[in-house]
Amino acid sequence: MGDDLIEPPHPPQHPAPPGAVLAETPTPPPPQAIGGIVRRFDRPLILAGRLVLAAAVIQLIYVGWAATMASRRMAYDDGRLSLSRLQQWYDWDQIAVGATMVALVPAAIATFVALVRVYDAATTFARIDFGRWRIIWGWFVPIASLFVPYKVMRKFFDVTCEPSVSLGLWWGLMITSTQMTRFIFRADSPVAVEVLSAIDGAVLGVAGFLFVRLLDDLRVGLHDQLDRRSPQAPTIVG
Repeated sequence: MGDDLIEPPHPPQHPAPPGAVLAETPTPPPPQAIGGIVRRFDRPLILAGRLVLAAAVIQLIYVGWAATMASRRMAYDDGRLSLSRLQQWYDWDQIAVGATMVALVPAAIATFVALVRVYDAATTFARIDFGRWRIIWGWFVPIASLFVPYKVMRKFFDVTCEPSVSLGLWWGLMITSTQMTRFIFRADSPVAVEVLSAIDGAVLGVAGFLFVRLLDDLRVGLHDQLDRRSPQAPTIVG
């Protein structure tokens, strides 16, 4: 054999079949398109944060109300409060419970809209391995609701930024609130119902405050990612 170097053979190249979807990072959006992307997620995230904050405040106010109702129920059991007076307080209690539910509905709707917009913005510069509908159905399907919402949020932060508060703590509080709701429906005394409702309101209120921070982190993280692709056109507003 001679001293000539023999180039090793190259591995055969197999082109992708027609219609195949390649797992690659999306092409970054052109600078002129970034402004439209920002407008689609910025205001929805701000609105969702404000509505979640309002719902969290109402939940914490309800904590005091539920604790007061527990003491009134005990006063009735001890003969220190009349039945008619207790019934009046329970009429107000129904209004208070209704207020917490009314506050949660627009906050939930705004959050779903905002997270779908986050998904749309994130997929312009990163690959996300699930569809946008998982953002919504993941909250309602039994068993899946225990982990899908957390994984969705975790993925969003993986492609944008590190959260300023513990994502695990937020989700742990949400799961705790879900379990507390089951205990409330199974409670065998009115006092237990009010005490558990107060605890649940406190847990959900704290989770709400954490979620507000997470939504704002996503907003800033998306701005930062898009700014990197258009360094001469900062996108942070407000």
